Amino acid sequence: MSSNIRKLLILMLMGVLLLSAGCSSTNETKGDLKSKPKISFAYQTSVAHSLAMIADHKGFFASEGLDVNTQVLNSGPAVNEAIASGSVQFGTMGDTPALMAVAGNLPVKILSSVGGGENRQRLMVKKNSNIDSVKDLAGKTIGIKKGTSSHGGFYQLASKEGLDPDQVSIIDIRPPDMADALATDQADAILIWEPTPTVIEAKNIGRELSTLAGTNNQYPVFILANTAYAQKNKEVVIKVLKSLKKAAKFLQNNPDQAAQVVSKVTGLSPELAKKSMNYHYFKVDFNEEIKESLNNTAAFLYEYDKIQKIPKLEKVIDDSYLKQINISK
Repeated sequence: MSSNIRKLLILMLMGVLLLSAGCSSTNETKGDLKSKPKISFAYQTSVAHSLAMIADHKGFFASEGLDVNTQVLNSGPAVNEAIASGSVQFGTMGDTPALMAVAGNLPVKILSSVGGGENRQRLMVKKNSNIDSVKDLAGKTIGIKKGTSSHGGFYQLASKEGLDPDQVSIIDIRPPDMADALATDQADAILIWEPTPTVIEAKNIGRELSTLAGTNNQYPVFILANTAYAQKNKEVVIKVLKSLKKAAKFLQNNPDQAAQVVSKVTGLSPELAKKSMNYHYFKVDFNEEIKESLNNTAAFLYEYDKIQKIPKLEKVIDDSYLKQINISK
């Protein structure tokens, strides 16, 4: 065999090997892409949703092999609508929108709490207001985003303080407009979650009249999933919850870095973000106290005709995924 022919055969063999390697690499890449589940996750600009913010911005979703498209919304009802429509598979919200979702037979399941705190919702009045107690709100106008945890919490606060809620005029105000509504006298008071109260104080617009502390409720924030998606993708649900648990551990060990993330999402300074976060607890959990809080809120919403029935929690909560994670530790 001539040297020229030998060289030609060697070159052809090398070409075949390179082509095979290229195909193998391409197939592996395709396999990797196929094995990385794509999901959509909605959370809010409220500081109570810090775990979702951290999981998103610190790469904890990605560390669990998830390709996540996040949507940042400004209220629980907006998240509800997104989950129910199927445009997102997962979302976080307060107790009242979660209860309204399941009481309204929306196709969702409550998976776990991801935080909360009885002081995270604050009733604010102008600095020079002559309103000095909750009872002084009789005959006044209060701004609340209807259908949210603040809305449900107001009735519990009124009951605790002996205020007849029918004597108060409630106006529906978007969370981003709350501070301006108080500053321009559109409302005599506002009840809203953090970080808006901290912003109102920082801008010297108003002062705290009360929190929702002492109303026998932790005002938990929950993660919900589209029911059909969760049933078909159990491993993905577990990965999402693991991501949030990683975020909780990160927040506990790195509070200053966590505040930087919250600052980025909310637009607060890191100092104000950290101050606002201190009104909360952050934990991926579903203990009996949280379930009792949920039951209490449901009872108040039903009493004041905000839901038509009290949902059976055992049918709308699915904490089996969380239990599986806790067992496998």
